[in-house]
Amino acid sequence: MDGWTAESSDCEGVNSVCCVPEATCDGQDSLACCYYDEATGAPMTQFEPLCDRGTVTCFEGTTLSCVEDCAVR
Repeated sequence: MDGWTAESSDCEGVNSVCCVPEATCDGQDSLACCYYDEATGAPMTQFEPLCDRGTVTCFEGTTLSCVEDCAVR
């Protein structure tokens, strides 16, 4: 990946999302937004995190985790 997806507050123009440089946030290769099964706690799906003004974030319902901890089986 050559940059982070950012929310509209970090972007210029009319788009609601944009790409910002990798250096804007740390952990691009090691972090994931993980959706865990509520009953078992097992990881079900993995998403790319967002970079929000220098902070790595996830959308509601997912948890910021290390990629290794969110290995979907």
